[in-house]
Amino acid sequence: MLTLAVVVLALVRPPAAYADNGSAHVPLTISSWCWAAHCSAPIARARHVIPVRRGATLRIHLQFAPTAVALAVGGVRVVPAVRGTELTWHAKRAGGLSLTATGVRGFVTYVGRVVFRS
Repeated sequence: MLTLAVVVLALVRPPAAYADNGSAHVPLTISSWCWAAHCSAPIARARHVIPVRRGATLRIHLQFAPTAVALAVGGVRVVPAVRGTELTWHAKRAGGLSLTATGVRGFVTYVGRVVFRS
């Protein structure tokens, strides 16, 4: 019975997300989550850099339609346009990205790092 519980918990994971800078898909790191009655808070740091030109459109693709989002880049709140499973905004600031997306099954906090390229 314990083995089954361990297997079930290993299979429960929050949905992934990635940023699209127009030329590459960059996976976002999951920092904390409560999804389908299971929670974890690995408090991970961003593993990937999202290179973008200043002013270009950035997109984040989620694997679920959020009911609410809270996005900050470089410590400043950003209000993205939300359409279905996609969030978009214009890159006016670089720095750490933190996105908490809430859906009907729970929430996930993703992190990344936005850097301007020339």
